[in-house]
Amino acid sequence: MPDWKQEIRQRLASLKLDPTREAEIVEELNQHLKDRYAGIGVSLGLGGALALGGFITGLLFEVKASDPAALVTVALVLGVVALLACWIPAWRAARLDPLVALRCE
Repeated sequence: MPDWKQEIRQRLASLKLDPTREAEIVEELNQHLKDRYAGIGVSLGLGGALALGGFITGLLFEVKASDPAALVTVALVLGVVALLACWIPAWRAARLDPLVALRCE
């Protein structure tokens, strides 16, 4: 467990909260951190795309490196691919009978 999670758990324990409530609070904080990291990643990716776009202008045909439509299209395509990469294995696993999977092991 990361140090910050342990520290939060210790501080929450000092408040004499219910252990299940402590877990909910830690998970909520963890989700907020993940959301913040996603926002930072999107910001850095967009900034990097705009900054490095000048290097690939020779490869683009009748499209500017900072064309908003191209950037949005690429972001949407990558987002759809990422969602499919997560959804397809989860869908296949959800269709599988757990007893059959355990018997195979």
